[in-house]
Amino acid sequence: MSKVTEEITGILASRYGVPTPRIAAGGSLNDLGIDSLVTVELTLTLQKTLGVPLAPGEITSAHTLTEIVELIESKGAAVK
Repeated sequence: MSKVTEEITGILASRYGVPTPRIAAGGSLNDLGIDSLVTVELTLTLQKTLGVPLAPGEITSAHTLTEIVELIESKGAAVK
């Protein structure tokens, strides 16, 4: 599991109460109970936490964790 994956999984679990086994299953954010408003908040959190610029709507509730990780890694996320 990449550091970006670990970071996002931790955020989804701690901030939004998504059980870790559900996150690992590979569904979309919507499948995890993350709606569009929470997705906006998540996007802002990821920008701040990982140091990547994300445009509004670049991450949607239809995205999977894998897709989000690939997007963020392509932007050079700064995970400590």
